[in-house]
Amino acid sequence: MELRKLTSADMQQVRSVWKACFGDSDSFLDAYFAACANIADGLGFFDSGRLVSSMFTYRINVNISGMVYQSQFIAGCGTLPEARNQHLMRSLIHSALTDMASRNICLCFLHPFLHSFYRKFGFETIAYVSRMQSQAQPVPSVKTASSISELPFDSIYASYAAYVTQFDSYFIRNKSRMQAWLKLLFADGGKAVYIDGSDSTPYALYYDKKDDQGSVRSEIFELVYFRPEQLAALTGGTGCPSSYFLPAAGPAENAADREDMEFTMMRVLDPQVMLGAYQYPAGAQPFVINIHDAFLGCDYNLQVSPQGSSAAVRPSAAPADIVTDVGGLAQLFAGTYPPKEFPAAVPFFASGSSCFFETY
Repeated sequence: MELRKLTSADMQQVRSVWKACFGDSDSFLDAYFAACANIADGLGFFDSGRLVSSMFTYRINVNISGMVYQSQFIAGCGTLPEARNQHLMRSLIHSALTDMASRNICLCFLHPFLHSFYRKFGFETIAYVSRMQSQAQPVPSVKTASSISELPFDSIYASYAAYVTQFDSYFIRNKSRMQAWLKLLFADGGKAVYIDGSDSTPYALYYDKKDDQGSVRSEIFELVYFRPEQLAALTGGTGCPSSYFLPAAGPAENAADREDMEFTMMRVLDPQVMLGAYQYPAGAQPFVINIHDAFLGCDYNLQVSPQGSSAAVRPSAAPADIVTDVGGLAQLFAGTYPPKEFPAAVPFFASGSSCFFETY
């Protein structure tokens, strides 16, 4: 087996592996590699020249508890069935994380097919969503679009920015990324519904899917709204019964059913830098934190001395006030840790809300 970076010469094999693992269409892949992912940012395992496992990363800025970081998002992790159970993805993830750390990337993200699989690599869930259901209903104010040209793009983008900044942690999507995101949606037969308004343009992005009985349901994967009546109009205005997600800590208006599910996972790569940048509560006293990173083979015992809007961080031999693995550290930074499991962290790490939409 050969592990190496992917090149444009590998594109046909990359597409074959992706389609075998995820079933996406050629039109989706055309848009994905044209607008979102650079094949040069991918890694792959080759068996006698044949690509059998691959993954990709792309750059994304993120706000975590009020601090902005340049980060990486991991996507497209797939291995052909005949090459599975050989720990190939483990090696790809290890190589990617090591490379990120060498480039001073402090943290990265993914939306996994199975959270327990990536937890072994130091990722931890920092955002949950609630699955909701809605019935179709005629909504005259809702408009439907199947292309970017049919959308009031600037207003849609402004509404996205206004919505996510209500939360403590979120992805910072610029206009270029928003356009790429919409191109992916429409290239794969997706749709958008929106409500044109003077103060905002609430919207929902979705796909219509048939179930085994042939009934059509709208699967909404991005939903931006500001008032309960907008939520009802968007989820009911797709023309079909719909399922959708809300941030688990957010409102649950019009919920027929509610089931909280793990969603976004985060991985800390440089605890010392992030501990130095975190905004601790006023008057916070120095503390010592011990962090174990089994996957990358690192252990840290650090004294953190808050100083205004940042902190001085240095190695320490003192006993730790807080003991955690690198996954727990991600939850501390995002404010999603269970206080009963980390009582010593409560004076230093505030609880927070989050909303993450990126899924590819």
